[in-house]
Amino acid sequence: MADVMSKILGLTEVWVDMKILLFLLIQAALPVLVLAADVTGTWKSDFDSQIGHQSYTFSFKQDGAKLTGKAHSEAGDRKREAELKDGKVEGDTISFFEILSIQDREIRITYTGKLSGEGHEIKFTRAVGDFAATEIVAKRAAAGPVAGIAAASVPTAKIIRIKAGKAEPVKDAEGNVWLADQGFEGGQTIERPDIQIANTKSPDLYRAEHYSMDSFLWSVPNGKYEVKLHFAETYEGISGPGERVFSFNVQGKEFNDFDPWVKAGGPLKAYVETVPVEVTDGKIKITFTPKVENPQICAIEIIPEGVAETGTAAPTAVAPVAPVAPSTVVPPPPAPPSGPALLLIDAGKVTGTVSPMLYGLMTEEINFAYEGGLYAELIRNRSFKADAVVPRVTPDTYEAGKYLPVTFKPDTKPRFWTTVGGAAMVLDTNNPLNEFLNVSLKLDASSASATTPAGVANGGYWGIPVKPETAYRVSFFAKAAPGFAGLVTVSLESADGKTVFASGKVSKITGEWKKFETTLKTKRVSTSKDSVFKLTTTSPGTLWLQNVSLFPPTYKNRKNGLRPDLMELMAAMKPGFLRFPGGNYLEGNAFNERFNWKETIGPVEQRPGHPSPWGYWSTDGLGLLEFAEWCEDLDMEPLLGVFAGYCLGRGGVIPAGPALEPYVQEALEEIEYLIGDAKTTPWGVLRAKHGHPKPFKMTYVEVGNEDWFDRSGSYDGRFAQFYDAIKAKYPHLKVISSWGYEQPATGSVKSRTPDLVDEHFYRNMEEMMAQSFRYDTYSRTNPTKIFCGEWATRVGSPTPNMSGALGDGAWMTCMERNADIVLLSCYAPLLVNVSQLAGNGRSMQWSSDLIGYDALTSYGSPAYHAQKMFSTLHGDEILATDSQNIPIRTWQRRGRGGAPGAAQQIREVFFNATRDSKSGTIYLKVVNTAGTAQRIHVRISGARSIGARGEAVVLSGNTLEDTNTINEPDKIVPRTELVSGLGASFSREFPAYSVTVLKLKSK
Repeated sequence: MADVMSKILGLTEVWVDMKILLFLLIQAALPVLVLAADVTGTWKSDFDSQIGHQSYTFSFKQDGAKLTGKAHSEAGDRKREAELKDGKVEGDTISFFEILSIQDREIRITYTGKLSGEGHEIKFTRAVGDFAATEIVAKRAAAGPVAGIAAASVPTAKIIRIKAGKAEPVKDAEGNVWLADQGFEGGQTIERPDIQIANTKSPDLYRAEHYSMDSFLWSVPNGKYEVKLHFAETYEGISGPGERVFSFNVQGKEFNDFDPWVKAGGPLKAYVETVPVEVTDGKIKITFTPKVENPQICAIEIIPEGVAETGTAAPTAVAPVAPVAPSTVVPPPPAPPSGPALLLIDAGKVTGTVSPMLYGLMTEEINFAYEGGLYAELIRNRSFKADAVVPRVTPDTYEAGKYLPVTFKPDTKPRFWTTVGGAAMVLDTNNPLNEFLNVSLKLDASSASATTPAGVANGGYWGIPVKPETAYRVSFFAKAAPGFAGLVTVSLESADGKTVFASGKVSKITGEWKKFETTLKTKRVSTSKDSVFKLTTTSPGTLWLQNVSLFPPTYKNRKNGLRPDLMELMAAMKPGFLRFPGGNYLEGNAFNERFNWKETIGPVEQRPGHPSPWGYWSTDGLGLLEFAEWCEDLDMEPLLGVFAGYCLGRGGVIPAGPALEPYVQEALEEIEYLIGDAKTTPWGVLRAKHGHPKPFKMTYVEVGNEDWFDRSGSYDGRFAQFYDAIKAKYPHLKVISSWGYEQPATGSVKSRTPDLVDEHFYRNMEEMMAQSFRYDTYSRTNPTKIFCGEWATRVGSPTPNMSGALGDGAWMTCMERNADIVLLSCYAPLLVNVSQLAGNGRSMQWSSDLIGYDALTSYGSPAYHAQKMFSTLHGDEILATDSQNIPIRTWQRRGRGGAPGAAQQIREVFFNATRDSKSGTIYLKVVNTAGTAQRIHVRISGARSIGARGEAVVLSGNTLEDTNTINEPDKIVPRTELVSGLGASFSREFPAYSVTVLKLKSK
């Protein structure tokens, strides 16, 4: 027993010694374990990524296993701050994620890391979405005073300066550095580098802007700030107060009906609005709401309270702007004409031939021109991709022609769809229809019963039009969860649900995707746009839906076709060509957001769609073949714009060389799809497979769009590479440069001789009048001709008023008089949905559009009618003309530097004459822009005889503001009258504010 006790006591001693040793070891290790268990504080990391070197500051706050905080990052001049999400500390493992927002897209950046033994370092795996994973190291910063998480995430309170519209930093006159454009949600940027700005020491701050944006957001520590908003009206299309009006809200402080012109005292003048704010949630947010034209801003400053400014770029102090006395800037009025106004027409002298394609159409996905407009589909967001998160690419990371699938945020309910009868819906990426429509609508109809149908409803584009005795084609893809054996009802109903206009039933929905079709036929119902489409069931279950479509009758009954009333308005203009697929829409905001024609052909359910640069989703139901068939239906030629390696804004550019070659080949294949033989060319064979074996007639191809926005100087080389390839394979095609003579010659094409150059003019009425002899001075020996590819007198909203029509008329006399060198022209933009003209989700992004419409009806503006008169009433021979004693007036051009511009005398009457060589009919066009009627004597020589009787087509208004609207579509329309008293010499009074076409019979 003693031996046993001895052993026990010995073991006890050993155990006691071991406990003491263990206790001492624990005590020694305790600081390390505390550090391992608590990562609260500031951590810093520097690493290289695909966007360059990045510096991160993490501010962690740990509460048990929960981790919160912020990540503040800097990459070059770009700075960003994000909240940490789902943060956890489990032993020595730290995990969280942050959200990277790019326009309306969000990408998750996930961090999973291990804390080092000494607790001073965390090795993270940093995964950016599904694109890239990087190993980084974050090191604990030296201890110091921390004033909360927000303060820790921004190391030092300092002034933030953002230069809107610039892709690189800008230094002001005081030496302050302004960060490149960032922080904005939506919108576009533009630079006007050559303008002069008054009222500031730093004019560079106002030579670029961000416009059409929805909001601006910047993370800052909580506290008090001054926010300074810098504005200047620099757009030449704004000619006076009231033409750009918008509202903005800074941290709850509302600024309504803000007019930069009024605030600054005129154009090209800097103005700063200073707003004191207090931040309590770590963010400064500014929202913008358009009213007339788009909102714009040149720069933003965020100045913390108590932080001294090292300098300022604010405007220099000026006295309030008062009206300038006319005697100080305006010369005496011109002397009145010395005799009666006289127009001279020499019918014996033909100065040129009118291009048979002088008047055409320019199309662009803007103002809901296709979706919700010309493309007849009535369901909005039919493919459920309006909420898509589009992957970010650069010219270097994007592979030409490769489809990149979009993603969706978890638990997203699709825009423009609502539930019916207690149903629930969510976007489901686990049950896609195919790789292109990689999402579906999951409909939980478990609440359905015989008395309470459950399902979804869609209100279309500001209403679904219902007309009496009309057939509507319904189609959709669907599948069901096991156990569902019920019927699905599709219907057109009043928005209040009280009236069913038409309905149909679909059965045999199974567990496999299948397309279902039916027809809804209305009876003698009242015409209305206050209607919705519903898809419901009375049987409980779960359904998945995709590509839900509702088509009314289309123009010429084409399947997947176009809206008849809009097509008829265009057909009445007898256009010679259609420039498509658009300007900005061709380029897109990024390489995977451009018009990729290969993704727009074939069955619509295999077209992925893409975001329009004007802020909404395009299904690409109106694709390349539909564009060409549009041309065929209106007896006009396609004028194809091909993507030329340049995207809008900071989307990027690929210079000439091997990297550009895939896009050149893509353009050649696109041309082949349109004009290639249906039996011998691969893309021609595919076109025939898609239902159109006959090649389309095509003469013109344009390389890019407005490539003068590309400041890299690459366009000459890019154009040459496309030009050589196109001419080698299709020598008959005429190749157009998108850099016209109206732009600085420094970037124009010099290495090749373009067949035409594309010139763009957006002006007010007087500016159009002032340049209405521009082409009279162009060289007749220059082999390069003119395509006036975008032009408009931008007066009136949403569509032009009479002032716009008169400016257009003056400009068209110039183009028609010089139609031997101006071979093509087209007004822009062509179409606008007028349903919601202001506010978020508005239907109009650009004012002064030729044709307006809502869900039900449409109308032509006064400018539309003026253009229709010009395009349908002209001959093929240009006759020599001259004039004497034409009425003139003095016009004050907008000057540089905020000062009134030079006064100049401009004509008030514009004219030209053409003759039909077969019939002998002379078309004399006279535009009277004056507010009084003008009696003009017309003298015609060189003809054997001029008939005493003729015809006059007259468009006139009582005021410059007279216009047409959706409710008064025919207020300003042409009238036709018989005219007598004509001859080789006659006088006629032309009404005030009028466009007149006189048809004279000659021999």
